[in-house]
Amino acid sequence: MSPAVSVLMPVRNEEAYLAQALRSLLSQSFEEFEIVLVDDGSTDSTPDQIQAFAQRDARIRAYRNPSSLGVTSSLNRALGLAEGAVIARLDGDDIARPDRIARQLGVLESHPDVGLVGIGVALIDAAGAFMRAFPGGLAPHAFRWTALAHAPIVHSTAMFRTGLARAVGGYDPNYPVAQDFDLWCRLLHKAEGICLPGVGVRHRVHVRSVSATRLDEQLRSIVDIALRHATTACLREARVEDSNYRAFLNALHGRNRPETARAQTRAMLDRMVAAFCQSHSLGPSETREIDAIAGQWLDAATCAPSEAAGA
Repeated sequence: MSPAVSVLMPVRNEEAYLAQALRSLLSQSFEEFEIVLVDDGSTDSTPDQIQAFAQRDARIRAYRNPSSLGVTSSLNRALGLAEGAVIARLDGDDIARPDRIARQLGVLESHPDVGLVGIGVALIDAAGAFMRAFPGGLAPHAFRWTALAHAPIVHSTAMFRTGLARAVGGYDPNYPVAQDFDLWCRLLHKAEGICLPGVGVRHRVHVRSVSATRLDEQLRSIVDIALRHATTACLREARVEDSNYRAFLNALHGRNRPETARAQTRAMLDRMVAAFCQSHSLGPSETREIDAIAGQWLDAATCAPSEAAGA
């Protein structure tokens, strides 16, 4: 019988952390899953660790690329090999809480309109020490709005429907980084997304992380993806020019400050909020939530006076 969930785990040279990641999965309260583990040409002891774990637990299906193909290609290989109706993700240096799979799977089983589920995350350093938490908690409208500017969830926390991901073409090989954000935006054309409250994954940040080694490439990709998604989602209805929104996104992600005044940026966001809330028939409380997120973006992009004073 096929497993209910396939956990995709591409790895390369994760000898320092892989055992922790695998143990966190093998200790899940929900047990009907497989781990599709693709080694992307590791040159350390990672292959030996994979073999040892696979010999002890048949739920681990291990594969090795003939050469290093990169994360995106490895993810697509794993997605093609997955036998579960639902995909979960975990990086080889992250740690999942014991109830992580059970909580997210419960949402997909009880909400057929939802195709993508994230969960809150705690950032840890190379030694496993706590850095900060992003506790999650995004309803579908807030999830969809957040995706107009950046990924609503961390990749390693994601769970989504296998058939849906395959239907939209899987991970785009044109994105060696930020491939998760691109996939989320395409999934949102087909289904709703939510992020559960409470930390479900400890996400490790260290010198080999993409955010450390390929930050500028990652930010460029995020801006391109967000602009493309926002253009189809609400920029036209809000009468916002692509060039103005790109400038805003660059500022939001710290690449440069916009030339326009704060008041002009606020006016642009106000038009977007109005168009988005109208197109999704949101009520007053939901509209206030969207407006609050827009206010946070405004402060981050234009450097609010209170923040500038404390800098």
